[in-house]
Amino acid sequence: MKRLITVSISMVIILFINLFELPVSAQDAEMYEVGSANLNVRSSPNHQAPIIGKLDKGDRVKVYKESFGWVQTYYGGQEAWVASQYLFKPSSSAKAAGYTQKNLPKAQNAATLTSKDKVFAAGTSNLNVRSGPSHDAPIIGQLQNGDKVRVYKEFFGWVQTYYDGQEAWVASQYLFEVNKTNQTQVSKKTSKKNTENTQAEKVESTKKDEQKKREANTASTGSLQGYNIVIDPGHGGKDPGSLGVNGVFEKDIIMRTADHVEQKLRQAGATVILTRNSDYYISLNERVRLSNLYHTHAFISLHYNAHPLMRMNGIETYYHSGEKNRDLASNIQGSLEQNVSLQGRGIKESNFYVLRKNRFPSVLVELGFITNPGDLSMAQSEDYQNTVANSIVEGLMNYFN
Repeated sequence: MKRLITVSISMVIILFINLFELPVSAQDAEMYEVGSANLNVRSSPNHQAPIIGKLDKGDRVKVYKESFGWVQTYYGGQEAWVASQYLFKPSSSAKAAGYTQKNLPKAQNAATLTSKDKVFAAGTSNLNVRSGPSHDAPIIGQLQNGDKVRVYKEFFGWVQTYYDGQEAWVASQYLFEVNKTNQTQVSKKTSKKNTENTQAEKVESTKKDEQKKREANTASTGSLQGYNIVIDPGHGGKDPGSLGVNGVFEKDIIMRTADHVEQKLRQAGATVILTRNSDYYISLNERVRLSNLYHTHAFISLHYNAHPLMRMNGIETYYHSGEKNRDLASNIQGSLEQNVSLQGRGIKESNFYVLRKNRFPSVLVELGFITNPGDLSMAQSEDYQNTVANSIVEGLMNYFN
């Protein structure tokens, strides 16, 4: 009886602690910024979990822990979870310089240049200034050829500045760096026609020089530094993909393969963006939107094939149309055929949505038939997935070179 009373008291104490458990100390939390509008806040780290709120672009959240593509914060006084792929660590330069949306002057040229700031000039006329780092974000203004902006942080092909007193974003591909460190004025006057032509020529020359540097770096050191590669693990969540031998789902093998590809690409210096990083559903439109958002140098959709005839086997790569897409498909398929022991089925033209709607070079790779016992057995091995990853890296290096 005494033991029963002791156990009961212990259970009450544990329940009390759980009910009133305090959040982790704010000193242990890291601050992140939201890079997407209407970002769902969920009650648990799962895309099927109830939505308990929304975050907007530019909102900041304190992150206490991470769990397989999710971060835990607090929302409305309760524990909440946000997909980590839509968050980024804010730069401290703007904060250090004392600029915030509330205290920044209405004109850009009122800001004082610090040693950490970089000044860039627009290399084209009517360059859109947007409220967020996305081609879908609202346009809040425009820059003319030669207009100069201060850049406080960079985010996958976009740079953050300030425009009319508010945080603003500009596509970095249309900017070039100004070398004068004593630049303290930001002009919004339209340049004369001959100046515009000169600036446009400089931008074109700069782009070509940067491309040559990337190619030389790729050729000499085997590096993919400076390239944004989107890896698209097909299917996921409620969409299992094809059903293979022994009830194996395509989506599961794809994700394991994607992990290896991501790791090898990062080791080669590439910036890697995954359209999904665990087992959840993402629409075809969203996959393409992510690719178009990050100024992608190459988009690679990973899949495994299926066929009613079990004897069908081998690997093949699809592209939509155009020389760049065909070249990308040819290089990746060629590298796979050289390194993988499965039969090579060549490259094929197709009308897949993720290829048809993509603005950047894109391919879809079928890495074997999971309805073929031999292909499936090989595809499930770590050696095969590593070989596939190394082959894709090699194919990309050949393509960019």
